[in-house]
Amino acid sequence: ARLTITLEADGRIFLGDEAIELPALGKVLREAHAENPDLGLNLRANRETPYREVRAVLKRSSEAGISDVIYATHQLD
Repeated sequence: ARLTITLEADGRIFLGDEAIELPALGKVLREAHAENPDLGLNLRANRETPYREVRAVLKRSSEAGISDVIYATHQLD
């Protein structure tokens, strides 16, 4: 199973289609990994998203024990 997290240029974070704050994201990732240790993560970021925002999400995923991360950038039309 894989979760999809999207980071927008304005700093908003989405888990699937639901907006989520960074502290809550860490908790959700820990709980999801505890239920499924093979959990993977798809991380999508708008190309204008500051890398510090990406790094913060990567840190939360690492702290949750999730190491299978696919990272891609996208640009809105």
